Amino acid sequence: MKIGIKNIAILYLLSFLLLSSCVDKEQNDGKVDVKFVLKYNNQPLEMLKDYEYPDGKSVMFNKFSFFISNLSFVGANGETTSEGVKMVNFTNVNSTQSGALLGTTVRLEGLKTGEYQSFNICLGVPPAENAKTPADFGTTSDLSFTGEYWPGWKSYIFSKTEGFIDIDGDGTKEQGFALHTGSDEAFKCLNANHSITIGKEAQPLEIEIDLVKLFGDAPYYDIKSNPQIHSLSQKPQVLALSENLAKCFIISN
Repeated sequence: MKIGIKNIAILYLLSFLLLSSCVDKEQNDGKVDVKFVLKYNNQPLEMLKDYEYPDGKSVMFNKFSFFISNLSFVGANGETTSEGVKMVNFTNVNSTQSGALLGTTVRLEGLKTGEYQSFNICLGVPPAENAKTPADFGTTSDLSFTGEYWPGWKSYIFSKTEGFIDIDGDGTKEQGFALHTGSDEAFKCLNANHSITIGKEAQPLEIEIDLVKLFGDAPYYDIKSNPQIHSLSQKPQVLALSENLAKCFIISN
């Protein structure tokens, strides 16, 4: 009699574990398509097109990219987080007007399905991963790109904003600029109240980035004095740009 009860108990346990495994698998197959749209002064930003720097100078961009990490959704029943660090690169996407209007999409998978009321996203590479180098990651990881690492700073380059500007107002954009950010202090996390139902079918989430805000309020970023970030002595400029970059992001309903 005891043997029979034991066998039944084992069967119940195996059934429970199997059911739990199926439920977990079912609950963690949610998807979200995060669409990023790059703008400048509320207009689609097209690479190599003329725009106006906040102080009136003529400026054009030929590169904009950044790392995102720790994307998560929070609801009454808990939190679900997307794994890994991903790069968002507008350089080729925004080479045409149609591409600028379309934006670029990052798919998040393996999320727990359910109702969520807020969304978190971090800009840059988390300290634990930032302490490593590209050689520590497999080729499928965006962190394996050697061109996105700053050996002198022992940090990944969290964002790159590059282009040309007409400093002297003579009609020629003679000054190139390369505004790069990085270091643990530049790692920023954002939160927005945004309701979303995550299910097996990918749910859309749009984030606008208005790059004009990168240069701050008056007095604007002094691009003439610091057109390129390449020295440890420029940490104040790096941190100022990182703060401003976080203000560029707008999560749309």
